[in-house]
Amino acid sequence: MSLSSMLSIARTALGAHQQALDTTAHNIANASREGYTRQNLRLVAETPLSTPLGQIGRGVRADGIERLRDQFLDGTFRRESSTLSRFSTLADTLRQIESMFGEPTTDGLAATIDSFFSAFSDLANDPASLTARSALQQISEQLTQRLHQAAGSMDDISSQRLEVLRDSVGQANTLTTRIAELNRSIVAAESTGQPAPDLRDERDLLLDQLAELGPVRSFEREDGSIAVILGETSVVDGAQAETLTVKANANGGFVVGLEGSAVTVDLSGGKLGALVELTGSVIPNISQQLDQIAAALVSEINNLHRTGINLNGVSGVDFFDPAGVTAATISLSLEVASSISSIAAGTSGAPGDNSLALTIAGLRDQKLTILNDLTIGDAFRSLVTSVGLSIRDASQLASSQEVVVSNLKAQREADHGVSVDEELINLISNQQAFSAAARLVNVADEMVQEVLRMV
Repeated sequence: MSLSSMLSIARTALGAHQQALDTTAHNIANASREGYTRQNLRLVAETPLSTPLGQIGRGVRADGIERLRDQFLDGTFRRESSTLSRFSTLADTLRQIESMFGEPTTDGLAATIDSFFSAFSDLANDPASLTARSALQQISEQLTQRLHQAAGSMDDISSQRLEVLRDSVGQANTLTTRIAELNRSIVAAESTGQPAPDLRDERDLLLDQLAELGPVRSFEREDGSIAVILGETSVVDGAQAETLTVKANANGGFVVGLEGSAVTVDLSGGKLGALVELTGSVIPNISQQLDQIAAALVSEINNLHRTGINLNGVSGVDFFDPAGVTAATISLSLEVASSISSIAAGTSGAPGDNSLALTIAGLRDQKLTILNDLTIGDAFRSLVTSVGLSIRDASQLASSQEVVVSNLKAQREADHGVSVDEELINLISNQQAFSAAARLVNVADEMVQEVLRMV
């Protein structure tokens, strides 16, 4: 081997190990950065020189930087992360609904319903009493106000969730747009044949964030760009990103679809999936059950009260306004609201007749067909219980998912995260290799000087 060959080997070794030192330093500098993937400089032997005596090595060269990342683990993490986000969003909203009911308390709607029927029992005990009628009027007003508050709170929660849905769709659009931009940058950067690991890290981090919003899959193209599937709908393909929007559906709920298209995104997971479910079915179903309770109160009480004769000697008077048959619109009739004398206790008009008050008080324990064979009080308690059970299920599932996601996150960190201790070992190893290559240069120089002295 000639002296020039020795110097060439030393030169390539210095360059290769300098790049290795740079890569190690880059890993250490980004050790705590979210989404960073440990990088490794591939060192390969230079093509050997063939001679009559055999092949002679020509040193080492850098063959590019690789990201130490497991794509299968990424896909699993994103799928489980999407599921966790769905359960967490459901549980948080259901807790908000449960707190709105204020159960079980003495001021809750269930207690107010019981007090309403108890007021008719008190009237039955003293059918001529104006005081009992006044108390019944007051508790009836409280009952309608409680239903109004519940309906208003449900409307507020529904509006809030819809606003969060729109904001989340906006976040998804921002992420997909940025992913498309990174696709373009990665294709341009890797057109020379060298990878762009930092750009790929940023793209993977955006995919992690998008997975929290909805179920995400990605497929890499030969040019380094990726296609992104949200649900079953393509939202990114190369440098092109679709725009998502919130649309009302025929059932009165909301869905996420592609702007300017009839395509609807099938969201079975993620925050978006939970919000679509909440605004489209969960919250409307709870509101519908509240309306059924209000409608049952109006129809059943009015049907009975119209058969009674009040203190004014008038029959056929509605107790509730027959036009208000929802939780938001229920109210006392104009006659009952303006005069307690319009409240009837009996059906004959005779002094001491309490038959009507007793019958209405008995509705407390009467199962109604309109409420699926439940009493009015039981129907509300069943609603509250159903919400509580849904919270329990969603919370338990969210807790178990947190463990799964936490374990997967730890696995990902172990797989492609930076270990500072390991990098320091690499730093020392590369430094020693660099020093050895530098010593090789000194040896070649001494040999050259010795040859010159011989001349």
